[in-house]
Amino acid sequence: MIEYREAQAADIDELVKLRLEFAIDEHQALGEELPPDQLLSLGSRYHEYISSHLGDGFYVFVAEEQGRLIATAALHIIERPLGHRWASNIHATMMHVFTQPEHRRQGHALRLCSMVIEKARAEGAAIIVLEATESGRPVYLKLGFADKDNGCVSMEMDLLPS
Repeated sequence: MIEYREAQAADIDELVKLRLEFAIDEHQALGEELPPDQLLSLGSRYHEYISSHLGDGFYVFVAEEQGRLIATAALHIIERPLGHRWASNIHATMMHVFTQPEHRRQGHALRLCSMVIEKARAEGAAIIVLEATESGRPVYLKLGFADKDNGCVSMEMDLLPS
């Protein structure tokens, strides 16, 4: 039996393990290897972040089977200055959607993402955004996400080494 629920503080160590599996999976999909020192740093930083913020603007939803977390989806809520495009200054970002390989294509990500969307609505978010991999894109399209060309160009600048 699989239980879908919001993660609690007691789940933090398992959430960190899943986040590291997700990072390894992302790098492998790009044909890269995540160096052990970066993996260790990521685990430490994620543990620190989630320990401080879980349930306070950062929510994680999990699928659990026989006491083991098999899938996850996270939600980050932020308050932004009110702009002309939205009725609320609460914005949401869905992130860290990951299902362990042996449990993929069974609807876990779809169910967890639906829970994330409902939580964002409950928090009063005007918009929810995400960055998708090609493998995740079909799930997000099923949920109603759309490619967005709002006249802006997505750009970034690294300020610190990874």
